[in-house]
Amino acid sequence: MSRIGMKPIEIPDNVQIVIEGKDVMVSGPKGKLKKTINNLISVEKKENTINVTKSKKTRTAQQLWGLTRSLIANMVKGVSEGFTKVLEVKGVGYKVSVKNNIMTL
Repeated sequence: MSRIGMKPIEIPDNVQIVIEGKDVMVSGPKGKLKKTINNLISVEKKENTINVTKSKKTRTAQQLWGLTRSLIANMVKGVSEGFTKVLEVKGVGYKVSVKNNIMTL
């Protein structure tokens, strides 16, 4: 059983979610995203949370359940906070410099 699929997705105050049929549209301060959901999965919005459930009890539905929940959670995070990558350079002999938004290794 998917433990990820069971977790509800919290919606921040600055994010709007619209569910039309099988389309989930997420908009926030960083942009807008849209995802079409498989017919084996259903998505429900209740107050400030989103719940993802399986429509059928098949192996494919089980696999898509956790994936769909993760994709929607990433959409919510992307339009509200954005994503960053942190580069950590360790060791002797490495030299890194940033000039005009260009990183030189």
